Amino acid sequence: MNVNRRQFCKFSFLGILAALFTPGKVLGSVARRGSLSGECMVEVVRCQCFSDLQGRYLDDPEAGPCRHFAVGEKIRITPDNLRSLKESGKICPQAWKVLEPYVMAALSAGETTECSPALKPNNALICCPDGTRPVVFKLTAI
Repeated sequence: MNVNRRQFCKFSFLGILAALFTPGKVLGSVARRGSLSGECMVEVVRCQCFSDLQGRYLDDPEAGPCRHFAVGEKIRITPDNLRSLKESGKICPQAWKVLEPYVMAALSAGETTECSPALKPNNALICCPDGTRPVVFKLTAI
């Protein structure tokens, strides 16, 4: 079986996350032990809008770009404000689903475990799964 480096890193990271975090919980067993001590910064680096796809596939063909985030917006995440950020709706649920594994890795270990050789250490580029108006985030472990 031939597995390239990118696939290996992706599946290894997913396996580690599955072992550490319980679905539906803000934090897994790592948090129960109180070992979250890091910080991270999430910055919105790009907001795309694909109006041709919106016109073809959405009920509202003129939905436009994401109204939840703006380019340049920064969100500092710490163990102390993690729960309030999720509950306040400052980070939309769909974006949070893709950000959470990276945020939790940064808060627990101080690094983002990114396999891309082009990124600086402790950084990750993460994209919202909205196919017609995706948002690209840069997460930096502090």
